[in-house]
Amino acid sequence: MQIDRIKIHNFKSIDDLDVNFQEMSGLWEISGVVGAGKTTIGEAIIFGLFGSVRGKNNENLISWGKKHALIETWIYCKNTHLYIKREINAYGQSPIICKVDGEELQGTNKRSLQSILENEWYDVPRNTIELLCVISFNNFKSLSTLNTQDSREFLNSTISFDKIDIYEEYCKNQIRNTNETIRGYEMDIKSFEGSLKALIESDPQKPKYDSIEEVDNIIKDYKKQLDDANAKYKKERKALESECRSQNSAIKKAVVTIQLLKGNLDKIKDGVCPVCGSKVTPEHIHELDVDIKSQQDLIGGMQKILDISEKKLRDFDTSSNKILKDLNDKILQTTVEKTKTSSYIDQIKTLETKKSKYQHDIQVMQQGIEELQKTNAQWDEMIEFIRNTVRPSIIASIVPNINKYIAKYLQSTHQNYIVYFDDNFKCVMTNPFGETIPISSLSTGQKKVIDMVIILAFVKTFVSQIEFNVFFMDELMGNIDADLRDIMCILLKETLDEHDVMFLISHSPINHQYIDGVIKVTRTQGLSHYSIENL
Repeated sequence: MQIDRIKIHNFKSIDDLDVNFQEMSGLWEISGVVGAGKTTIGEAIIFGLFGSVRGKNNENLISWGKKHALIETWIYCKNTHLYIKREINAYGQSPIICKVDGEELQGTNKRSLQSILENEWYDVPRNTIELLCVISFNNFKSLSTLNTQDSREFLNSTISFDKIDIYEEYCKNQIRNTNETIRGYEMDIKSFEGSLKALIESDPQKPKYDSIEEVDNIIKDYKKQLDDANAKYKKERKALESECRSQNSAIKKAVVTIQLLKGNLDKIKDGVCPVCGSKVTPEHIHELDVDIKSQQDLIGGMQKILDISEKKLRDFDTSSNKILKDLNDKILQTTVEKTKTSSYIDQIKTLETKKSKYQHDIQVMQQGIEELQKTNAQWDEMIEFIRNTVRPSIIASIVPNINKYIAKYLQSTHQNYIVYFDDNFKCVMTNPFGETIPISSLSTGQKKVIDMVIILAFVKTFVSQIEFNVFFMDELMGNIDADLRDIMCILLKETLDEHDVMFLISHSPINHQYIDGVIKVTRTQGLSHYSIENL
């Protein structure tokens, strides 16, 4: 990524400044008194690229007495020309316009546009630019004292360690998703086990009979008994009815006989036979009375026998009907029991089916959990491989080169201590006797030298990754003597490519023998004025 040009208006102390970096190369000095506005150029570069300056409120970046600031930046990256126009307004919106090869870039808001710029177009991350390209003493994170998180972010930015993080995060997401699935299985298992327990503890009322076959046999037996009883009843009733009919017929005959006798008696009651006219004797009349009386007595006897037979028939009907009713009731009751037995058997089958299904589902989910746990173990192994093999291998491949340049630059600056990065990418400093020296024990100048040496070593090592043409070193060479400043200038020039430009800000004098140009900054009435001169 190359910055071709930056145009600044009402930004902090800068009234108007237009810098064309295509016309600059080599090592440049930005000179001026304290507060003149030297650092502002570096901050303008950061703001032009990212829309903010760390630790600064955007409204405070507007020049005093003004309500509006403007930064325009022309960039060339990925074979594409970018134009970014950022406004800062004290009131209302602060718009941004981005163009790609002249076509306006669309986004839902400023954050969206910035995300598109950084993710799709910029090929150098902000962290790398701030650490290695545009370094301000006020915002500088010393590479010699980076903590674990800072080191990780630095490696992510410079050698794309974040790509490895993507794989590790993918593994972690797989584990999280798998654990979520396992928790779902465990909840389902708990639910199924509760349902299974309820099924086992459920006790459907057991019927009188154990099987439909048993009930059918009993009903069949009762029906046979009923059929036999009906046949017996009909046969015996028929005999009783025949006896009653016989008695009734005999009584009717006797009644007819009595009626005939009484008719004859009536005919001869005058003592003369109506047929022959002969005289009827009293004996003859008496004989008729005796015959009538005899028939009447016979009828009385037969009536008693008939009454007994009819009572016997009624008693038989009552007894038989009770037997038949009892058998029918038994058949009905047994049929009801058959329904209960059938329902019970269906319930048991349903319960057994559900029980088998729950047991099967629980077994399947338990097996699923075991498989998922095996999968998680594989993802854990992958994470361990990334952490303990991939990362250390990559660090091990770059650390020797970094340490080589650090040793070279320390020797060039005539320092009598050893600085190197270990396998965990932690900066270690020792004296010539191998004893560890805490960074805090160094003077400010010594710390500056170490920072510069490390920066140069990183720039030299990662020059292929850091395709950036503007380097801005703000006050990083303060507190070191003139000889060291000369040496640092020589080393800085060695790290630059043909079209790169590095700006040095230092209140300490810099030997112009090593400088290719100067930007002089003066300040009058609160505004900075710049003059650009090639040497």
